Amino acid sequence: MTYFQVKNYRKNTIEIRKKGDMLVGQAKGGFKAGCIVMMALSPEGEILETRCMLGRTVFKKFEIIDDFDGKNVFESKDWVKKIKNEQLKKAISTAIKTMKDQMAIMEENKLESEQLEVKDN
Repeated sequence: MTYFQVKNYRKNTIEIRKKGDMLVGQAKGGFKAGCIVMMALSPEGEILETRCMLGRTVFKKFEIIDDFDGKNVFESKDWVKKIKNEQLKKAISTAIKTMKDQMAIMEENKLESEQLEVKDN
């Protein structure tokens, strides 16, 4: 049965990537329902589309959530606090934190390469 869930994941991943940059976050369930969130982002960080798989069984599929469309991930502190479902909140927070961490690493690498160019000249 997980074959069909992975197939659904891949299909949704392809569709989200066509719309913009992709963010993915997850919250493991344990005794609670697990959650996987995919978001398509514009270059400015605006959410174009959100899809969520929330549940305990392999029969769950991704569903489109319109609640976050138009919100900016760089201003997420305000709107993430208002999410009622804890697993969804955790998955979105994880996705945004991962994105910010990757951006920090890219900025750090950019500064290092600029410093090397200055030393070489």
